[in-house]
Amino acid sequence: MKRCFGVGWPVLLSQSDNPKRKLPYTLEFSHNGASWICVHPASANQLVEMALKKKMVEPLASYTTYRREVRYGQEQSRIDFLLEGKGGACCYVEVKSVSMIDDTGRFAIFPDSISKRGQKHLRELMYCVEKGSSAAALFVIQRTDIEMFRAAQEIDSEYAKLLLEAKDLGVQFYAYQTTGDPFAYELQTPLKIQF
Repeated sequence: MKRCFGVGWPVLLSQSDNPKRKLPYTLEFSHNGASWICVHPASANQLVEMALKKKMVEPLASYTTYRREVRYGQEQSRIDFLLEGKGGACCYVEVKSVSMIDDTGRFAIFPDSISKRGQKHLRELMYCVEKGSSAAALFVIQRTDIEMFRAAQEIDSEYAKLLLEAKDLGVQFYAYQTTGDPFAYELQTPLKIQF
């Protein structure tokens, strides 16, 4: 959550009537004066699902159907989306929510802490490619005040190393920026990834 909050920044909350919840509100967005920043990671999967339905992620638009939370890989993890197409083609897609920026303010970065889970997901995607399937990681950049995306080498050097290994093996990487409008929120612009 670094660089996602500051004194006096406006925020947007959602309210739930679920009596089983400990608190009725969820923090959804903050605003730094330049951009709305979505700080609710679960929204990334919702955005990607909507984008897949609308064929908005061009490199993945040829797949005709998808399933969620399918077991896959060597450790039988659950993939965010298994895309399926004609002739048995499939692509395993892992979604990552990105809200943090680096010290320069130019790059959205992931992860925002050491992520053993993120490292495992990269290994699982590499395993899928080694077994002959397609695999991809899709980074959802949940702010509009940056120029590019990169792995957070300074936070999790192992993740950054694995990302390069996965890229060299054939795992595809995509970064998409959101609209920035919390009331018309969707994936919008593909961003350059600095490897």
